[in-house]
Amino acid sequence: MYSRCVLCAGCFFVWGAALVFPPLFFCLLDFPEGSVGKGAGGYFSGMTKDGLTGLAEKLYIETVRAPSNFSTENANTAISLWATLGRLDRVEKLLEMFEKREDGVKLLDHNAIESAVEAYANKDNHKKAVEWFQLLRATGTPPRLTFIKHLINLSKSNAHRAVKWFGVIDEFGLEADVECYNAVIKAYKFAKDPNNAIEWFNKLKAKGIAPDVLTYTYIFTSFPMDKGEQSEQWFEEMRRDGIEPDQTAWNCIINAVSYYPHKAEEYFKLMKESGEEHNTNSYTFLIASYCRNRQMEKAESLFHDMVNNGLEVDFKAFISLIQGYLALDDKPRAEYWTREMRVSDVHLYFRDYRTLIKIFAQYHDMEHAEFWFREMANSQDSWLSTHEYNLLIRGYEMRKDPDRVEYWFKELRKSKWNPDVQTYETVIRAYLQAGRMDDARKLVLQMASNRMKLSPKSTLELLQYIHAQDMNMNSAIKTYQEMRKRYAITVDLDVLSGMIQSCVREGLHTSSEFWLQELDKASHISPTSRTYHTALQVVLNGPADDMMEKAEKVITMMKRKNVPIKMDIVNQMLTISRKMNDDVSATKWLDIMEENNLANDRVTYSIMAGWQDMLSDPRWMPSSEKLKEWERETNRERARRARKEAQREKQDDEKNYAERKEKKKDSETGGWAGGVPGRGGVPGRGGVPGRGGVPGRGGRGRFQPVRRSPKDVASGVCYAV
Repeated sequence: MYSRCVLCAGCFFVWGAALVFPPLFFCLLDFPEGSVGKGAGGYFSGMTKDGLTGLAEKLYIETVRAPSNFSTENANTAISLWATLGRLDRVEKLLEMFEKREDGVKLLDHNAIESAVEAYANKDNHKKAVEWFQLLRATGTPPRLTFIKHLINLSKSNAHRAVKWFGVIDEFGLEADVECYNAVIKAYKFAKDPNNAIEWFNKLKAKGIAPDVLTYTYIFTSFPMDKGEQSEQWFEEMRRDGIEPDQTAWNCIINAVSYYPHKAEEYFKLMKESGEEHNTNSYTFLIASYCRNRQMEKAESLFHDMVNNGLEVDFKAFISLIQGYLALDDKPRAEYWTREMRVSDVHLYFRDYRTLIKIFAQYHDMEHAEFWFREMANSQDSWLSTHEYNLLIRGYEMRKDPDRVEYWFKELRKSKWNPDVQTYETVIRAYLQAGRMDDARKLVLQMASNRMKLSPKSTLELLQYIHAQDMNMNSAIKTYQEMRKRYAITVDLDVLSGMIQSCVREGLHTSSEFWLQELDKASHISPTSRTYHTALQVVLNGPADDMMEKAEKVITMMKRKNVPIKMDIVNQMLTISRKMNDDVSATKWLDIMEENNLANDRVTYSIMAGWQDMLSDPRWMPSSEKLKEWERETNRERARRARKEAQREKQDDEKNYAERKEKKKDSETGGWAGGVPGRGGVPGRGGVPGRGGVPGRGGRGRFQPVRRSPKDVASGVCYAV
């Protein structure tokens, strides 16, 4: 009891000291230079969140109650605390109070400013982070280099933002070191942009700064997995520069070349020879490489070696083996490794459950996907969300099981989570595949009532499905108009271009005019020349009565949208002119070709050649050199097609010969060897009757068993004897 009282008294004294003398309290805590950027959490690292909130609220109330003469120390501490807690509205309110004071923001402490900058950077609000950073100028205190490094690292994959924070170093006259450059290169690594990572590596070398092992590691891990040879080149360059790779670098190169298991295996051995010990990651990356290339025996053997060496087995090793066997459609072995993972000491986090659900759903093993969904729901640190429901719904949609899709959609709606756009689109797609058009339409309207819209891709799928089902574009147009009124769909260039292309395939001239008008009315859409080229194709395939008039309408729309005229459009209009035998229009379009500095091509020549009325106009005629070049290209293309055709015929002949040989063997070995004809077989699966034996070749003979091909054995066909 006595010790408990002393502890309470001590805590009360510390709390009071923090309230009355925050600067003194900070000095007693001796905040180290290396931990800058951790905000008030660095000062009060031993306190709970509730304790920090209570202290911040106390200081905030004291500051607000005395707007003209509040304690700047308390206010700065409150800013640091609220920034650490993520309550940026309180931070902004306290800043307003500083701005109303006579000395204004000069009274702000650099620790408070850095805490606010870090908080906004963590929230990905770069604009506000920069605004607060500029306040450091008013205080007259330059930022610390360690803090700028921290901000660059917070940029993660946003390399553009990382470069901007790096620019602050020169702005304040600070000297960048290798860690600053490494932070920018790391941002490009996360952005999967090796070219810019290499450019910053060259900048570092140009400054006379020696790169370290981290610099090279970030470079060779920035390449995609299928560019392992480039990663290998940079790793070898690091070794040539006299920089010995550490354990992390060795593991990274094993993972970088994991698309090539022989290379990964080679580096795994070199790592051991160099004196670096293998750890769990070393084994896991090589196991993943074997599994990715379906070398499952090697993967299992390496897994057992890892266990025998006393290393801790992690989730990644198990999931690589499970996924490898699922890819081979070996469900028993996948189940075996799933059981092994469950009985092991591997702790599954929410992302691990999510990975298991995703992989089993991807390979259509929905029973196991549902099992891991329920395991995740029952786990202590369950992070169950709409995303997990979507994985199941998507899995059943790929398996074309609309009933289970509907079941899990209802389960999601019963839960505390709400369906998102992806959920609705997947369910709508499942309904369309099952031919349940009314249910799909209701769900689209339900989305609209929840202020959601179908994505352009799903909108196009819906309209094209309606057109295909009803064989009538009018139904698709009516649905489109209804959904547009209810703001249920998103319309972009892909949607309208896709519907115009559907009109081209079906030869729907009137309907194409509707979609063109919609494109013309859409001010937010910037069409391309290709879209109008497709529209002109509809006109060209239509009736010849008013073909030129319709084509001119398309060109007018094109000019209204400021789409530049290209040679494919000119060729389309020349084709229409030739079909209509309108030499005036053809001359006009040749003038347009000349005005826009467009060069005639082979298509132009093929359209105009032989048109008697246009022989006098030399503009469509190519030079003799071009004609010879086109002739050579044509001959090469013809030769290529002839070789391809001959190769196809040869393959067909070989296939037919093999089939005839197989049939001959079947007929020679079928039935009895005596003078009694063989009896026909019993019907096989699918109602196909078995093959009968041919008559024997004379005399009494022994029974010859009927030969069955592997295909017959697999299909269950048998023969009566």
